[in-house]
Amino acid sequence: MGNTPAVDVMYADMIREKGFFWLYKEVLKVLLPLIPELIFIWQNTRHRQKLLPFLEFEPLLDRSLLDIRQEFDLLPLMKVRSPSPPVDLQKP
Repeated sequence: MGNTPAVDVMYADMIREKGFFWLYKEVLKVLLPLIPELIFIWQNTRHRQKLLPFLEFEPLLDRSLLDIRQEFDLLPLMKVRSPSPPVDLQKP
């Protein structure tokens, strides 16, 4: 598969245990619900004038995420998700 040997072994084990179609069915189960969200993001970002610096990202590492998201107008694209309830580790 062109990955590291450990990843190749992991995929081979999963395919041997569960089957080829199971693996790709599980991948599609995760990817298909994301398509509407990806289309929404694409529609809202295709006419942007200020592009994200993919290759010259080092100056961004010293800044907060909020500053970066505000500079590139990314906050409207983010969904507000309610936090998951805390897990009680004391219960047996």
